Amino acid sequence: MSPRTTDRTAPRRVPPRVGPFRGFWLLAALLTVTCLIGANRLLAGPRFINRITVVNPTPYAIGVDFTGADRHAWLQVGAAERRTTTVLEEVLDQGSTWIVRFADGEGGELRFTREELVRAGWRVEIPTTLEARLRPTWGPPDLLAR
Repeated sequence: MSPRTTDRTAPRRVPPRVGPFRGFWLLAALLTVTCLIGANRLLAGPRFINRITVVNPTPYAIGVDFTGADRHAWLQVGAAERRTTTVLEEVLDQGSTWIVRFADGEGGELRFTREELVRAGWRVEIPTTLEARLRPTWGPPDLLAR
């Protein structure tokens, strides 16, 4: 007896159907990922600068406030004690432009870009001319020290 031989051909593969239904799911997946990334950025909260150093060479304790270019609100961060260096920690990031106000505006303001502050190592020096500006209204510094 001879073995039976049969011609068998491999079954023909039918390519999967790509229709509008599959495109819908692809679009839905992309939209979901985009929404998740957007929600993550919205819920991330504000950014902070770890530390800013304020150098006060004057004989007055000077209040220091920060705001951004829009001047929406002033962030009161505290006082730079007289003739000392004060380190302010976890200061709310003001963006690309920082405006520093001294003594509630009586001492004037300084404007910095973020790049200037980064180059300076996040160090702000109160100008020595501030003493002459404050002396007429604040009086001699030796009277305040008592």
